[in-house]
Amino acid sequence: QNRGASVAAPVTAPSALQHIAKRYEGNIQHTKVLRHAMMSAAGRDGVVLVGDGLGGFIFPSLHPVFDGMLAIAKLLELLATFKMRLSEVVDDLPTYYLSSTQVTCPW
Repeated sequence: QNRGASVAAPVTAPSALQHIAKRYEGNIQHTKVLRHAMMSAAGRDGVVLVGDGLGGFIFPSLHPVFDGMLAIAKLLELLATFKMRLSEVVDDLPTYYLSSTQVTCPW
């Protein structure tokens, strides 16, 4: 729907996002992991979506904050527009593996 658009995501987001963006002629603008950095990215020209990699989404065309209910509504809208089932969308996603760990830092 937004070919060539930009999506912002933190540097910790899976590299699979790059593959998906490339498929639709878009690009990923990386941000710091901080929520306020992602909300600031929502104000950049050309950014149509911000994802935090943990299930949070910002739709800058409406407001530059995370909104779970809006994310569900947009998902349903896209499924209806393209007449697809959620399982079809999931099946079309590239396979990727993600591992993470937390490291304590004394400072």
